[in-house]
Formats: sequence, C-alpha cells, structure tokens
Amino acid sequence: MSIRARLGIYGDPVAIFTGRFVPEKRVNYLVDMWPAVRRRIPAAELLLLGDGPELGMLRQRAGSGVHFTGEVEDVLPYLQAADLFVLPSSTEGLSNSLLEAMAVGLPCLATSVGERQIY
Repeated sequence: MSIRARLGIYGDPVAIFTGRFVPEKRVNYLVDMWPAVRRRIPAAELLLLGDGPELGMLRQRAGSGVHFTGEVEDVLPYLQAADLFVLPSSTEGLSNSLLEAMAVGLPCLATSVGERQIY
C-alpha cells in the first residue's frame, strides 16, 4: 500500500514539511494559509511530519487537507510520495530537511533567511 493511501491522502498535489514543530520553523504560517491554497487548488494536501511543542496548537488550527504523521524514522518514502517540499522557517542556516528533499528531486519552496539590509 502506498504512503498516500495508508494516510488517506488521495488529493493532488501533496506538499510536505518535515522537521520540529517549534516557533522558528513557522509551521503555523503554513497551517494558517492552507485554506487559501485549497480555495485555489481544492485537492491540495499538506503532509506534516514531525513533533514538538507546537503540535497541539497546530492540530487545533489545522483544517481540511492537513495531515499529521508524528515523528517518522525514515522520511524518504514520504518525500517520494510528495510533489513539493515547503520550509517556512525564519532561521534556518543549512536545513537537513531541505537537503533531504533536494536529494530526492523534490521541488522546494523555502523562505529567505539571513538577508542583509542595505542602507
């Protein structure tokens, strides 16, 4: 059985985030904007892999099309089942999650961090 079928994800496309649910990762932004994505792409699904202190709050805020797996030992099959990797972090230096997604050839959407201000 495929990862998508096992998780009850039958929509397309599937975006994925892997990592800790902590404030600096800004997963709450992703969860909060997902209804707008679904208005434009009704079948879009968001797969969130990980755990952390914000998990309870994220579950409460999550609407349709948002799926939580908890922590997983091997992210590879989940990344292979996705269409897009998203990283809304505000402070990533070199994200291992981003590198893993790139290694499987997933298109990646990440926030810009560490910008210098030019005066």
